[in-house]
Amino acid sequence: MPCGPGMCSKYSPCWWPAELCRRGAATNLTGAAMTSSVRLRADVAALQALASASRGRVEFEVLPSEARPEALLHLTCSTAGSARYPVQRESRVTIHIALPERYPFQAPVATVRTPIYHPNVFPSGVICLGTRWLAAEGLDLFVQRLLRLVTFDPLLVNTASPANREAAAWYERALRQHPQAFPSDLQATAQAVERVVRACPSCARQLRLQRGRAGSVRCPACGAEFQAQT
Repeated sequence: MPCGPGMCSKYSPCWWPAELCRRGAATNLTGAAMTSSVRLRADVAALQALASASRGRVEFEVLPSEARPEALLHLTCSTAGSARYPVQRESRVTIHIALPERYPFQAPVATVRTPIYHPNVFPSGVICLGTRWLAAEGLDLFVQRLLRLVTFDPLLVNTASPANREAAAWYERALRQHPQAFPSDLQATAQAVERVVRACPSCARQLRLQRGRAGSVRCPACGAEFQAQT
């Protein structure tokens, strides 16, 4: 028999999202739906703040909503559209982000809709970030990681387990032949928003946290503690 939140054991695998199971606070998916709704509003606010701070580098054609859980964004940056890079460059990247039904407990799926030749982008356009998704990670941080990835930030490019083996082999050759061409957009890779917005999961208060940190955060409004990565 399927378990409910907090009722699983090693003999009865849990089919509930781990966050709900650990808390044991819900008896149906209503709580998860409410959490997702609050989180989505916080994400939209953070994405709008990111776009404003990016000086036109990040633009959203579509922002996610409960009725339409997806985003469409345009990144103004230099990247490789084919193996002819750096002779030929793409200057604009369009990415579609789909939010799964269990978001934020399940990772978003990002798909590039413009030409790109990258070790960590499948031929279909789906991006493989290769990192574990954390429910506390906001969509604004996710978008910033996408920008760093498509511009070949060496901290994110992974050729050991590539999504496109031909592109991975090309990248390693091109990096040796044209080391000055990577990252493909130094300004985009180096650009950092010093503070990023995170929503308190208890009261939805918008908190501005220092970028590049991970750990426990205490909300000054309600006193709740939660894990966040920026």
